[in-house]
Amino acid sequence: MKIIRKKEFITRQWSGGSSTELYIFPHTSNYSDRNFDFRFSTAIIEQAESEFTSLPGVERILMLLEGKLIIRHAAHYEKELFPFDSDQFSGSWNTSSVGTGRDLNLMLCNGASGSIRAIEIPTGERWELQSEPSWNSHDLFWLYKGKLDHPDGKEFLSEGDLLIYSPEENEFPIGNAKEDCILIHAVVKIP
Repeated sequence: MKIIRKKEFITRQWSGGSSTELYIFPHTSNYSDRNFDFRFSTAIIEQAESEFTSLPGVERILMLLEGKLIIRHAAHYEKELFPFDSDQFSGSWNTSSVGTGRDLNLMLCNGASGSIRAIEIPTGERWELQSEPSWNSHDLFWLYKGKLDHPDGKEFLSEGDLLIYSPEENEFPIGNAKEDCILIHAVVKIP
């Protein structure tokens, strides 16, 4: 189990706002070189109309966290997104959006597959990993809102922190919600 703290992430500007890379795999890969198996990031969309970067060979899953967004895939479909709605699409599609807000992106390459879901944990409730991941999966838990403490009372995850769980570990992550939490769980399987 590895925890990356919010202060360790780097935020960069892009044409429509800013983006923060939360995790990239393999660790030696680089988004600019497009040599990754998967990339997990969040972005703030500041411009009311944005064009998505063309990413041939990349499958994308976008989850809206804040705001309202209409995502348009030319010659395919259009979809309206509200907080915690998601859309999966090809990075090679001509994609644009209307609206502002904050989103979460999971980019998949080289046959990797994945999913994203939001988990609500009310104040005082206990959270723990419910099922054992498979050997070829990566489980990422990003605390979007709130604070989770370890059952022994020590700080576990604060808002914006990322927990990476590997299937070979013997201990499942557990936390108690010190306040209402929204935990984003991304699962990625590498072939």
